[in-house]
Amino acid sequence: MNILFVDDDRLIINAIQRNLRDTSWSIDSALSGPEALIKIEQGHYDVIVTDMSMPAMKGDRLLKEVRALDPSITRVILSGYADQSLQLDDAELAHRWLDKPCDAAYLAEVLQEIESERRLL
Repeated sequence: MNILFVDDDRLIINAIQRNLRDTSWSIDSALSGPEALIKIEQGHYDVIVTDMSMPAMKGDRLLKEVRALDPSITRVILSGYADQSLQLDDAELAHRWLDKPCDAAYLAEVLQEIESERRLL
């Protein structure tokens, strides 16, 4: 499974890559929404996991563009903004919403579930 993580915080990206390095998944990263869109246009991703609060492009706009480019990509929000109203507004944009900080084992478990679900489709 090819996964693209998008976050403007390099430390978070590094931690995610370190925690998932022993999996069979191909892990890629982007530090902004525009960079993520370029990568999606140039490659194949099964899952995108994005932060919501980024300077160049907010996560909701990124997810709208990803959905338009390739609706088959599973979209996951990983954000420190736990506001329930935002979660409801963004429910149509993402298949999953995870709160930051997110335990590495739980993130891996969610990605495993997504991989299993994608196999069924």
